[in-house]
Amino acid sequence: MIDPNLFDLDELRQSPLIARLDYFAESESTQTQARQIAAERELPMPALVLASQQTAGRGRGSNRWWSSPGALTFSWVIEPQQYEINTARLASCSAAIGLAVCRTLAPLLPSSAPTCGMKWPNDVFLGGRKICGVLLETLASSRGPRLVAGVGVNINNSLDGLPPEVAKLSVSLREIVGRDFELTGLLLDLLAHMDQELHRLGQNDHDQPADWNACSLLVDRQTTVETPAGLIEGRCLGLDAAGALLLASEQGVHRVLSGTVVRIEPAC
Repeated sequence: MIDPNLFDLDELRQSPLIARLDYFAESESTQTQARQIAAERELPMPALVLASQQTAGRGRGSNRWWSSPGALTFSWVIEPQQYEINTARLASCSAAIGLAVCRTLAPLLPSSAPTCGMKWPNDVFLGGRKICGVLLETLASSRGPRLVAGVGVNINNSLDGLPPEVAKLSVSLREIVGRDFELTGLLLDLLAHMDQELHRLGQNDHDQPADWNACSLLVDRQTTVETPAGLIEGRCLGLDAAGALLLASEQGVHRVLSGTVVRIEPAC
């Protein structure tokens, strides 16, 4: 029986969404390694850095992404201009990729399972627990900006080795569905959804923000966000076309471009 956690590297190299593949059985961080190759002037793109296990994965800020064998951990290097995504819309890539994750996982869930939801700015939750994190970083190059999209999804991995405070907030697809999944096909499916959502973003698809908000965990909930300017609290109206979070308070509508959600109250 084929181990579902083993990647078929030959099949991956045949994908038009992977012009270069760097695979590691174990890596400290695919994001760190992807940033290094993104500096190469003649890098074939899209480029994928993939690891079966990360020992020091990075999240936003100083956060760490915990992963073990069976998780899907990779970083994808693209040129936004190939998708006609300008600099002003780079922040929206996080919502586009979050939606791609939701649309990849949704068909794999039984009807009795909770639905996937996006927690702005970069997480995907399943049944109130985190199943995916996204880290976006932009690097300058002589050919224009390059986007490094780091994605970690809990698929077949066990959460037993995580610190208790992390484990109680996390979930894997196997835990919900009760079986393992073949990682190669799932990765290719996720890349296809990411490619589709980034094309929609570059084409200024006016229906896309509504799709983000349909998957949002924050819409119509009282939400507090920590920003560089201080705490902002209000009822979440959703995301606008630029990926900004809209919070309504007595002072008006606040448009939040970056920050960390620190509190969410029940739906109104």
